Amino acid sequence: VPAEPATPAAQAPPMEPAPPAPATPVTVPDQAKPAAPAASSEPAAPRGAAPPAATGAGTVPREPPATPLPVPDLAPLQLRIAEALAAMPCTLISGQFDDRGNGVLLRGLTGAGQAQSGIRQTLGRLAPAAALDWQVVSFENPGYCGALDAIRPVAARNFGGSDSGFAIALPHPGAALRSRELLKLRVTTPPFATWLQVDYLQHDGKVWHMHPSDDEPARQFPPDAHAVIGEPHGGFGGWEVGEPYGRDMIIAVASTVRLFAKPRPVEEDAASYLAALQDAIAAAGKRGQRVLADALVVDTVKGP
Repeated sequence: VPAEPATPAAQAPPMEPAPPAPATPVTVPDQAKPAAPAASSEPAAPRGAAPPAATGAGTVPREPPATPLPVPDLAPLQLRIAEALAAMPCTLISGQFDDRGNGVLLRGLTGAGQAQSGIRQTLGRLAPAAALDWQVVSFENPGYCGALDAIRPVAARNFGGSDSGFAIALPHPGAALRSRELLKLRVTTPPFATWLQVDYLQHDGKVWHMHPSDDEPARQFPPDAHAVIGEPHGGFGGWEVGEPYGRDMIIAVASTVRLFAKPRPVEEDAASYLAALQDAIAAAGKRGQRVLADALVVDTVKGP
């Protein structure tokens, strides 16, 4: 027989739970409290925008963009230099300033000695602070001065001037031509239909005419074209370089009309021819014809 369960001991009645005590406020230090937003007239930054960099003194103001320095007006000085160079004998000079006027480039031809020093003195007086990039070729022969003086009033390029489009050049500028090498001249015609007068001045005082000539008959060239004077064709085998060797000069004049109505002799004295050329250029200008001129030097040497 299973035993009966023991009788539980008498227990005290259960106590009612005490009401919860009021919560004690927790004091937060000032350093930990979020700062109240300061009143500001600036609009609130958009969501996701990075906050401005801060320093101990507050936000760093954004620096304004750098203002570019004004470009100097070089036109008045450029004009004074151009007028001074155009009045100098035995020179044919072109060039320009750089964008800021800190440097000046000079190209062209000049006689050695007084003519060359005159150019440098002019630049030193009018633009003393500008660095000079000297690309001017000089020559010793005073006979070439007459050629430059004859064509300078109608020079194709001037200091600070716009490009006229007319130019002559050797196939390999700056390189000397050796004996038996063919003499060729590259010509870029101006922006108008052109008649050419191309002359080769030897350092012995003679001039022979490359165009027009028996080998290169007179013809009108189209505007803005490229041509080669001296290119072999038909029964013409080209001009071979020969004696006398030295530094020679080629001058070329482009005009809307032929400068000489009659052909010139194959070879003639340079001084008398240059006087006639100068008169022909002046006459064409008085008739309202367009005339441009260019020149270069040619070095010829005896070679294998």
